[in-house]
Amino acid sequence: MALGYVVDFFHFYIFGWSFPVFNIADICITLGFVFLVIDMLREEHEQRKALEA
Repeated sequence: MALGYVVDFFHFYIFGWSFPVFNIADICITLGFVFLVIDMLREEHEQRKALEA
C-alpha cells in the first residue's frame, strides 16, 4: 500500500544468470494443483489397499 501498486513478481539473479520471473499467484495455483493431484493419487492408493485386504 505504501508504494501504490502491487509487487507480486520476483526476478532473481543466481550466479550471474537471470532466473525466470515468478508471479506469486501463479506459483500458488500451480502448487495447489500439484497438492490436489498428490492427494487424489494417495486416496486412490489407499482405496486399492483396502479392497485388496
